[in-house]
Amino acid sequence: MISPLTGIIVDCGSGHTAVTCYSHSAVSAIKQTDKKWLVHLTDKGNLPLTDIIPGSAGEAFQSKTLLGRLDEFMDSLEFSLKEMEIPSRDILFVGATGGVRAAMEEDRLSNDDVAAINEAFVSRFSSYFKIVRFEVLSGSKEAVWEHAAAQTIWGGQSSTMFPQSSAGSDDIGLFSGGGKSVQLGRKESCLSFPFSTFPKELEERQGAHPDAWLDPEKWDRFENALTEKIKTEATLHAPFVGKFVGTAMNHRAAKYSEISETPISAGDAVKTLKINLPLFRQKRGELYEKMMATRSPGSTYPMARIVAMHTLRLLLVLETMFSPEASLFFAKHGFDEDGKEIECEWTVGAMSCMANEARSKKAYVPEVLSSQRKAELTDCVTNWHKEDAPPLHLEPTLTADERKFVHAFCESRGEEMSSKSEGKGAERHVVVYPTPVEKGIVRGVTEACRLNLTKRIDDWMKENSEPLHFEPTLTPAEREFIHHLAAKLNLKSKSEGMQHGVDKHMVVRRI
Repeated sequence: MISPLTGIIVDCGSGHTAVTCYSHSAVSAIKQTDKKWLVHLTDKGNLPLTDIIPGSAGEAFQSKTLLGRLDEFMDSLEFSLKEMEIPSRDILFVGATGGVRAAMEEDRLSNDDVAAINEAFVSRFSSYFKIVRFEVLSGSKEAVWEHAAAQTIWGGQSSTMFPQSSAGSDDIGLFSGGGKSVQLGRKESCLSFPFSTFPKELEERQGAHPDAWLDPEKWDRFENALTEKIKTEATLHAPFVGKFVGTAMNHRAAKYSEISETPISAGDAVKTLKINLPLFRQKRGELYEKMMATRSPGSTYPMARIVAMHTLRLLLVLETMFSPEASLFFAKHGFDEDGKEIECEWTVGAMSCMANEARSKKAYVPEVLSSQRKAELTDCVTNWHKEDAPPLHLEPTLTADERKFVHAFCESRGEEMSSKSEGKGAERHVVVYPTPVEKGIVRGVTEACRLNLTKRIDDWMKENSEPLHFEPTLTPAEREFIHHLAAKLNLKSKSEGMQHGVDKHMVVRRI
């Protein structure tokens, strides 16, 4: 029997990054086993990949450069992966969608930047996963994979979901809405439309006031621009007919107008949305109060604005591009063969594609380390581990399976040590730390202390060439944080003074 493959598919959307774990069997049954969302390490806000672009809304990053911010992004991803149950590390696929596509179209991100991002992901995670890939999805590819997801989840359920539909085909189309685009997938074609809900003058992350969307003039500018785009696209297509599942932000807009999880015609959906949109805009009414009651206590998420904007877009698209008789069923998820939820996202189609590709490669089966080699690596790490030992840098000639073994061994030692892959290209190697490191930050060090130590080293690098001596009163965790930071900045760090004396302290030098 062929074992299922486990894949981590990372959805880098316009306003968030979702990390989903799937299990895929050889007979194409797919299950969603876990899901996390990436957050900034400092303010805990949503962490879309577009935040790494210099000049974007990524103020929560410490670094000012693209690759420096990418490193922090990958720290957050690595931390989320440690929190997930991953039976086997077979596939890591990172896909960027509308937000990154828009950044490339606006020349804020180049092809060389994308190549560097892919190289960084492969370099960081190839010692953990057998297949690692980063890709900026075209709109049509996103639509193809979302349509495949709809068929995987709801294929064969057409008559149950649309009992009153007169459409002859059993094919269920996919009607998905993201932050920057709308996807429409059918058997005959899969399309993507650039209908963005991220106008700069209404977007808080780009400097807008939280209530800017309540300004009639600003809202009208957004509505008029969106209407014009939708009308232009409508001239290129006949009205859409047939059966469609509405997902993602289209489902969210339908949910708060209470027309989700039930069949409805496009014409009836338009009538309901027209009634509710003014109430959402005016922040009043029973449905508005119900919607706001679902928000988590203390949340700063601009739910009212976002739902109003997506309600408007859904209304305009249905009214302008769909036949009033088209059949719709808005749903967030379906169920797998075990009756467990599986969300309809492009990530489902991507997992199926990547799993089939992986199984077709004979080189996919990894080498098996000998008992002697495992013992050698274990002895190397065990003999090194001692109080205040600086990080252990293993040679970059280790094979992928040898690196995986070291990572697994360190993880099994819990609080005693941790490991990370550092460096680029041929210099990529495993570094073992004597205390656990999470999110790239040593545990037991407060945020204020981290910022203080980081600033001291930054100031020293700008102004002084003499070694930087820290006070001997630092805790072991604080000393280890300095070791970690120095390694990232290509500096040398060492504990000097009497081994157990009062003058034992950390020293940082340039290499």
